[in-house]
Amino acid sequence: MEDLSEMSVKGEIHSAFENCVNGLFNTDQVFNIIPERTWVNPRSIQVTQNDWVEHQLSQIDRGDSFHIDEQILYIPDLNIYLDLKKAMIWDPNGNHFPRGLSIHQVLENLRIVKIVFDKCEDRFMSSTHFNKSLKERVLFFKRSLVDGNHSRIDGAITSLIGFGPGLTPTGDDFLTGFMAALHFLERIGYCSPYGNKIFDFIKLSCIGKTSLISQQMLLDGASGQFALPITKLMKDILTRDDEDLLKDSINNLLGLGAYSGFDILGGILCGIELSLFNPLM
Repeated sequence: MEDLSEMSVKGEIHSAFENCVNGLFNTDQVFNIIPERTWVNPRSIQVTQNDWVEHQLSQIDRGDSFHIDEQILYIPDLNIYLDLKKAMIWDPNGNHFPRGLSIHQVLENLRIVKIVFDKCEDRFMSSTHFNKSLKERVLFFKRSLVDGNHSRIDGAITSLIGFGPGLTPTGDDFLTGFMAALHFLERIGYCSPYGNKIFDFIKLSCIGKTSLISQQMLLDGASGQFALPITKLMKDILTRDDEDLLKDSINNLLGLGAYSGFDILGGILCGIELSLFNPLM
């Protein structure tokens, strides 16, 4: 989050749930407020459960106006004043990635992730028609990267952006996971020749083509900023030597939304497999 506590901005609430409020600045940037949880996203204000209750943040509803000034979040219709100095604003650029790498361990962890993913496939699959269309688009995306044809890559990305239901459609979740794989692999020396091209095209093409929440997720992902469960899982895949703890990280990601975690995990697998095993990547 770019110095949210020092901003002077206005906006309105985009969506509100039992334990999460999503706000939209008048600059079209998104942020959210969550009580003590592990699903911390880039652009998050994390408050204690006591503050969530004390400030009656569960009363916030879609369309409520707000402004942030001098480190205070003010929602006039509800007389809510939230002191951001008492909240944790997560830094998505922080050092969440320790040194240390064994390629043998990475491949073993990848095998474990793939097993868990395959076992969960039936649980997270939706309609047969949607499933078939998704697999066709993902296959087109993979083949485009292997071929290295820029126009085909652009077309494949366009086919995935905004594809599917929900605040973060399936195609966007997949691309977010894929970008996470590329960004983190780059830190250990596996640089895709198409990484920057993919990131730049996603930044340009997602505007107005998907939900505002998902659009911000893609913009953050293209810049290397990801939700904490994604960051933790990528760190564990590349450094962890404990199968049980790795599975905990996988399950934590799978708990993100109804299908989002599973779709993100699919993108992570695709990104790692193409980067490590495809000589053209």
